[in-house]
Amino acid sequence: MYPSSISAPDNTRQSNLTHLSFDKATTSKQFGNITVDNVLFGENKLVSRLTCKPGFKWSTDVKPHVRTNLCEHTHIGYKTTGDLLITSADGSQHTLHDGDVYLVPPQHDAENLGDTNSICLDINYGIKVDATKTEHASFNEPNHVKRYSNCELETLQLSNGITFMREKLYPGFLYSRDIGIPHFQKDVCEHEHMGILLQGELHVMMNNGEEYVIKSGEAFHILPNHDVRVHGNEMAMMIHCWMEQKNR
Repeated sequence: MYPSSISAPDNTRQSNLTHLSFDKATTSKQFGNITVDNVLFGENKLVSRLTCKPGFKWSTDVKPHVRTNLCEHTHIGYKTTGDLLITSADGSQHTLHDGDVYLVPPQHDAENLGDTNSICLDINYGIKVDATKTEHASFNEPNHVKRYSNCELETLQLSNGITFMREKLYPGFLYSRDIGIPHFQKDVCEHEHMGILLQGELHVMMNNGEEYVIKSGEAFHILPNHDVRVHGNEMAMMIHCWMEQKNR
């Protein structure tokens, strides 16, 4: 479903932190009943919002434009609204629901089963993933839950070393005080994050003195060595993922 080539404007070139609303996406394309909004970070990292309208079916809406019988892309991401039926080349079917994370390999069709928009948020690190079957899991049953002061971290694991994390960060949360120093003896987070802020606002402070505010609905890419606090009086909730190949 992605454009064959994407060029990023200057404001999406890799920096310590890049964040952008899908309403100001790097590229947007519509194929019948689906709109694909892409936010590109650097050369090969991409977060996409796939909005499938009622009546959407890949083989009807997209196939005539790409001239392949089935979708040939791998999709890794988080399902936000609506249900989406995935039918693989071998005839197996999986329905993605609200709150599911997913890994969908090439050679599939997709169909919106409902009467409202079905939205998927794909997170693509530009790393080849060798997957042969569709997988999905729900944050209603996370694999692990960690609770620290002012926050709750839920994780789901899929094959190929793919791990998703949903972070619920409550008003007053500060990473260095609530997690970093007491649990890891670090005053900054040393991990890279790429994902979507689903709710609230975050104030990110890089180790070099740069500061940013990420707002609800924005895709983001944060390099290591940063602190973060909840900005305002609303809980912040974000989804991000990483892969074993990234040596996170």
